[in-house]
Amino acid sequence: MLILGIFQLVFLAPILIMASLSDVKTHNVRDLYSFLTLGFTFPSIFRLGFVNCIVGMLSVFIPLFIVAFIKPYSIGGADIKLGSALALGVGFPNAVFGLTIGLVFGVLVTLIKNRVKRKDSKEPFALIPYLAIGFFSFFLLSVIGG
Repeated sequence: MLILGIFQLVFLAPILIMASLSDVKTHNVRDLYSFLTLGFTFPSIFRLGFVNCIVGMLSVFIPLFIVAFIKPYSIGGADIKLGSALALGVGFPNAVFGLTIGLVFGVLVTLIKNRVKRKDSKEPFALIPYLAIGFFSFFLLSVIGG
């Protein structure tokens, strides 16, 4: 199973880097990245268990969807899709930890960056790079930790 996890990590890294760059540059991420991520995280079901992975995915999808529903244009569809696909790969509770770390890291970096550049904090920021960092770190831990 370690080889499967390493295979997933090797192919997920460039997908997440490309999705992050796209989000930073254009605030638009193609669905292809979400589908590729889902394809490479799906085999985690065999490592972590079906129920664990589905609960992890729902624990990310539901809160992000609720926020997007309550406040339209606050979170993009790609953030929800990619975050949910990544959550499938780490299972529960790592999905919640990955989401939390990604969100906190993203907000802190953006606040500091806006403070230094004296920009308005109400401007949208790219969330996918921070979600990718949060989830990828837990994905790496789940692969190494067994």
